[in-house]
Amino acid sequence: MKVLIVGGTLSGKTGDTNAIKSIANELAQTEEVFVFPILPVFVRQMISPNGSYKFVKKTPSLSIIFFCVKSSFRWLKRVAPYLRCSLRDCFRYFLSLYHLALLRRDLPVLKPDIVHVHGISLEMLPFIDYLVNKFPLMVTCHGISDYSEHDAFTRANLEQDVLKKLVAHNIMITAVSSAVKQEAVTRFDIPLADIAVVRNGVDVERFASGRGTSKEGARSRFRLPRRASVIIQVGTLNTRKNHIAVLRALASMELQLRAQLCYLIVGDGKERDNLLRYVRMHKLEQNVVFAGQVSDSELIALYLLSDFFVLPSISEGLPLVFLEALAAGLPIITFSDVEGVEEVYRPNCMQLVSDRSTTSLVSAIQIATKTQWDRQSITDYARSWDWKTVGKTYLDLYRTSIQASRGNSGIGPLSMG
Repeated sequence: MKVLIVGGTLSGKTGDTNAIKSIANELAQTEEVFVFPILPVFVRQMISPNGSYKFVKKTPSLSIIFFCVKSSFRWLKRVAPYLRCSLRDCFRYFLSLYHLALLRRDLPVLKPDIVHVHGISLEMLPFIDYLVNKFPLMVTCHGISDYSEHDAFTRANLEQDVLKKLVAHNIMITAVSSAVKQEAVTRFDIPLADIAVVRNGVDVERFASGRGTSKEGARSRFRLPRRASVIIQVGTLNTRKNHIAVLRALASMELQLRAQLCYLIVGDGKERDNLLRYVRMHKLEQNVVFAGQVSDSELIALYLLSDFFVLPSISEGLPLVFLEALAAGLPIITFSDVEGVEEVYRPNCMQLVSDRSTTSLVSAIQIATKTQWDRQSITDYARSWDWKTVGKTYLDLYRTSIQASRGNSGIGPLSMG
């Protein structure tokens, strides 16, 4: 079977990107797999770092340029309801038009048996518009937009319209958690039976190589306090990830408790300056470390030298960082209303915060630091979330989708609605 997976970025470390790479790796053990990354804009066809799958070319040509010029106004009319007057949305418009042109040129040559689109966004719309009733198609929702984000309302409209269209055309939809599925059902009135749940996985063996290193030595390497309890958070620095909640908890807790803690922030993003400003204003420099973007080997080392994982996000799908933390044997501190918690929760693995008040978060951190956690049992639990099972589940769904789509093959004319 030839599988085309669409989504993620070539060098990104976001949850959906990591999931796409892991799924592609697993499927490539038995199938021919191609990945079409949303970014960067230009990609010369190449093999994945481990050689298991290929990336689709994203290279311009005169025909691509001509199509983009010719179709620019028609495509603008198609996507106008989902755009805001911003430079970012201008870029997203041109990127989506470019993707549409690439699809028309390259898909008849590639001839995949199925196309698996990850996520619903403006950049993904060309794939959904063009592929409906032309190729077997599956769409996976990694999360539903949160209204705290700057383009939330336009994104919500896009999500609703796309999901309704998929249902109308009997396109298979999956969600990475029951919470994401329920959100789509509740907010957009999607029939419950039309969304299947396929949860993400984790490679526990990624963390095995670093387990022999002493925490003290590893912390010295990264210039972290040797005796403090390190609470790590991994992810993009944006308002949705809600790092500020942990900083507020540190600022409000008793000095004796704060002196025992180090909040390790891994990742980068537009909120970095605001978070740094808060740290300086509240004199938290001794308790907060910004690690920035790190390599995969450094990330594993940082997980293993930590004592706890915290995720205060406003919204999530099924966070891969949850599973990575469990694979590293880390107890998780998180709010009870974070999507995906109910799928992962075990009392011996997580300390839940009952509400979103700073007082409750401080209390949960204090309880977690006083609890005796069995790291090995946490890692053993992570083994039940393996990518092999995820890959097999998707293969079964692909076969079902292909079977349902028989008789509808062939590349048709440009579709914009």
